[in-house]
Amino acid sequence: MVAIKCQRCSRITWTAVVCNYCGKVVCDKCVKTSKRVKRRDIAKLHICKDCWSNLEKRKMYRNNVPLIISEFVVPKG
Repeated sequence: MVAIKCQRCSRITWTAVVCNYCGKVVCDKCVKTSKRVKRRDIAKLHICKDCWSNLEKRKMYRNNVPLIISEFVVPKG
């Protein structure tokens, strides 16, 4: 396992996800909410606290439309 630095609050964390609306790698404390989606190319949608304050991005989150589709790959080592 590799410790990863959160790009929002600069904490060192073991569990990190990518926000689907800004592309930042954020820790669990910086994720505002996440939900499962029925689409096959996306397993979960995550939105960080910064994007939650933007009403356009929040509206896209509620309509299950991601801006960024990415799988976060933890580097081995």
